Amino acid sequence: QVQAKETQLESFQSLRTQLQSFQSTLQKMNTASRFSANTANFSVTVGPGNVLSASTTSSASVGTHNITVTALAQATNLTSNTTYSATTDTIVQPPPMAPAPAYSFDINVGGAMTQIVVDPANDTIQNVVDAINASAADVTASIIDVGAGVLRIQIQGNQSGTANAVTAVLNDDMGAPVDTFNVAQAEADASVTVGGTTFTRSTNTISDIITGVTLDLESLGSGTLVIASDTAEITANIQDFVNAFNTLIGFIDEQTEFNPETFATGTLFGNSAVQGLETTLRRIATGQVTGLAGNFEFLSQIGITTQNDGTLFLDEVKLNDALSADLTNVVDLFTSTNGVITLLDSKISVLLDSSQKGLLTAELDSLTGSIDDLNDTLLRMDERLELFERNIRQEFINLEIILGKLDAQRNAFQLALQNLGSFFDRQA
Repeated sequence: QVQAKETQLESFQSLRTQLQSFQSTLQKMNTASRFSANTANFSVTVGPGNVLSASTTSSASVGTHNITVTALAQATNLTSNTTYSATTDTIVQPPPMAPAPAYSFDINVGGAMTQIVVDPANDTIQNVVDAINASAADVTASIIDVGAGVLRIQIQGNQSGTANAVTAVLNDDMGAPVDTFNVAQAEADASVTVGGTTFTRSTNTISDIITGVTLDLESLGSGTLVIASDTAEITANIQDFVNAFNTLIGFIDEQTEFNPETFATGTLFGNSAVQGLETTLRRIATGQVTGLAGNFEFLSQIGITTQNDGTLFLDEVKLNDALSADLTNVVDLFTSTNGVITLLDSKISVLLDSSQKGLLTAELDSLTGSIDDLNDTLLRMDERLELFERNIRQEFINLEIILGKLDAQRNAFQLALQNLGSFFDRQA
């Protein structure tokens, strides 16, 4: 009985795993934004380069956008006015006094000031660069060779745009500038015109102009961005749904099967709860979806039909025709309030939620309880058997003692009879 219950428990645990896997597939496409897919194609009309690249999310709307890039965002690039011949050179030559007063390196990034203390007599330019990079200033410092072995300190802003402008100055202990930095590249904002409206942004990666679209600006120029539905991706998503549904139904069929020739049965054969679950899943997948605006109300109308073995089959030609005819209706057929994926996801969520005390939880709890009870019974039976064995052993010992006494008595009687025979022989 324990083995039978444990086998059933393993089957229900496997069913739970199958349901979790199926729900993972459903939740990748249980909303219109997750279900849909788009492509972005930008065609350059003016400009020597690519101008921009675009990527989309499922929330992007199908449409065409005329885009012109008139400026790219840039970060500040500064170089020291002072030149050096080696990375070991001290940052400045302070006036002769002992000890040399501390200098400060002041870096301003978008209004945020960072002050770095410098020992002018001992800090090399490499020390200073390392200190800048280790500071809180949102910049990157380095030593560059500008030619003929001439070195300068370079400070680049990590963020582009005018809001992140960078200035740098080395001051002495009195606050007077000792070394200033030249602007090798000035900070700048990106400027892009979309549909006749011009936008400025501090970065070349822009995702807040066209909903669901990220623009990566690359060069100046103009062109046309076309957002189109990616029917191939949508078809692949629907095929994933069909495959996941068939995997789950196949598992349930295997567990509840009955072979009329051999009379062999699956582990969960005859379990009305599991059979009821399968019936519910099939009814949702093949039933009518109400409340839709289009002509498609059944999955069969878009190419998803039920085969003889109960699995679903996707006719991609019919599906593509449906996507071309009414994409919104197809999406709603799956993701609306009464949509197939919405109802399946809701049903499985209840089954997997232990707090709901649904079918799966009830079966798992019942089987676990039964196994625990049977194991308790086995334990009690083991104790009874141990006691019974002790009693039997004691009775056997007692019988051995009695048999030993009877054997002794028999020997005594035999001896007495022998003595009695000898007595009569002497009398004769």
